[in-house]
Amino acid sequence: MMENSDSDTFDTLVFDSLVFIIGLIADRKFQHFNPVLETYIRKHFSATLAYTKLTKVLKNYVENAEKLTEQLLKAMKALEYIFKFIVRSRVLFNQFLSLRGIGKPSLVFVVESVFEIHCLTEGLYR
Repeated sequence: MMENSDSDTFDTLVFDSLVFIIGLIADRKFQHFNPVLETYIRKHFSATLAYTKLTKVLKNYVENAEKLTEQLLKAMKALEYIFKFIVRSRVLFNQFLSLRGIGKPSLVFVVESVFEIHCLTEGLYR
């Protein structure tokens, strides 16, 4: 995702793969892997800029809901973990910035993204 930062195609493929894996874990047969995913996100996930790509693809799905109904439905089912990845990525990015003395850590970006997605989905269901 991060190595090909100019390619929206790879961003979407990675996002869809992540949603697929989260969907598998949501299945009753594989629920015992939930703690593994939680531990991975908390202790091993380290992509500091992934939040930008994940929110961009999710926003695209919401904005184009009429065309991307199936992808959006799958993403909404995986939303809990998608947001955990987004928040963790942003927290890591803030830690990186604070170590460099560049800025104060905040989750304003994530909150703004959630609010923007919420506003977009509200418009779809009215």
